Amino acid sequence: MVNLEKAQDEYRKRQLELNTIRRQHEAQIKDYSEFMRTIRQRDGRKASRG
Repeated sequence: MVNLEKAQDEYRKRQLELNTIRRQHEAQIKDYSEFMRTIRQRDGRKASRG
């Protein structure tokens, strides 16, 4: 029984770490897409082409 509880605790810790990493990754993607949008708006030719 003790091993099961230890395994569940490890699993919970790992899930928390993964959720944190996923949130950071999504934030980076959002920042990047906003960054690309501002670049396209600055350069009208790129915006119309792509």
